[in-house]
Amino acid sequence: MSKSRVAIQKINSPINQNAIDEAVEKAIFNALADKPLITPGARVVLKPNIFAPIPPPATTDPRVVASTIKFARDVGAADVIVAEGRSVSTARYRKSHNSTRACAELLGYPEIVETAGGRMVYLEEDEFAEVNVPNGIVLKKARIPKTILEADILISIPAMKIHSLALITIGIKNLHGIISDEDKIFGHSYHKLPTKLTDFLRVRTPD
Repeated sequence: MSKSRVAIQKINSPINQNAIDEAVEKAIFNALADKPLITPGARVVLKPNIFAPIPPPATTDPRVVASTIKFARDVGAADVIVAEGRSVSTARYRKSHNSTRACAELLGYPEIVETAGGRMVYLEEDEFAEVNVPNGIVLKKARIPKTILEADILISIPAMKIHSLALITIGIKNLHGIISDEDKIFGHSYHKLPTKLTDFLRVRTPD
């Protein structure tokens, strides 16, 4: 199995939107090794981490998402969608801001995304399709939003952090937000979650 190419880009002070735009563009080009990712006319879906109404670094900084939207637009994307589905814990146990829409609004996402040239899709409001998981071990079938399934390019923009059931997750667990609430609950245990995460990534691996 080939290893993924990783790019790390430092942002020098002052840390403003222009500096973030430049750093994100450099990181993308370095990670891709000058290979094209987005073709003109593509529908690009960006998946940040907005699991709860908590500001960065626990969630993805919307300024980084804005920079990625601009990059996608500059290279010819016809439609750039920022898609997310909050955690089930947020939905069940928070008295307010317990929907993805409410979380995103609290963090300033809608205005930032629209200004950058994208649009928001709140995945629990989307239409779902049930798909088979090829060689799935924990998750044999999964209900996934059509916005994710119909993306020409899927870009995950996670927050680097840890999780009590999976230790360190880096970017893999960010895609847990693309499955239905029922699938999020199923197999959400110390013994099953790591395998479950790799199961549904077989359905739609980030580009």
